Amino acid sequence: MENEIFVRTTGKELCFLALYAYDVAQPSLQDIVSFSWLKDVYAFDKEEGYLPAISISDRGVFRHGEMLLKGVLNQLALLDEELIPFLKRPMEKLLAVDKALLRLGAYLVIFEREMPAEAIFSLCAKFADLYGDGEAPSYIQGILGSLAKKWRNPPKDGK
Repeated sequence: MENEIFVRTTGKELCFLALYAYDVAQPSLQDIVSFSWLKDVYAFDKEEGYLPAISISDRGVFRHGEMLLKGVLNQLALLDEELIPFLKRPMEKLLAVDKALLRLGAYLVIFEREMPAEAIFSLCAKFADLYGDGEAPSYIQGILGSLAKKWRNPPKDGK
C-alpha cells in the first residue's frame, strides 16, 4: 500500500511539473495529462536530482496528479482571473515556475477546502524553494495568502 502523504504530496509536485511543462513546452493536452513528457524530463535530471522519485508503479501518485492537473486546467481562466489582482506584473511576464505554482496553489485554496491554507502555503513554498529563485517562496506565499483571505475568510457583512 502506498504511503498516503507521499502520494498526495508527490501528486501535487507532479501536477506542478506538468503545469510548468504546459507553459514552457506547450505540449498537447493529451500529452500533458498522460505525463508522457516526464520520461524526457527525468533524462535531464540525473545530475541535479530535483525530481521526486516516481516509478511507473506509483499509480496513486499519477492518479492524484492527473486529477489535480485536470482540475487546474479546467479552471485555468478562473484561477488566472483570481490571481491577477494580487500580481505585481502581468501574468505573461511571470516566470513559468512561479506561474505554475500560483495556479496550483490557487486551485488548492479555492477548490481543495479540506487542505488547510497553511499547508498549501508551505507546500508551494517548498516547491518554490526547490525549483524557483531565492525570492520565490515568500512571493508565492504572499500572493496565495492574499487569495486565501478572499476565498477562505471572506469579510463579514460586505466589509
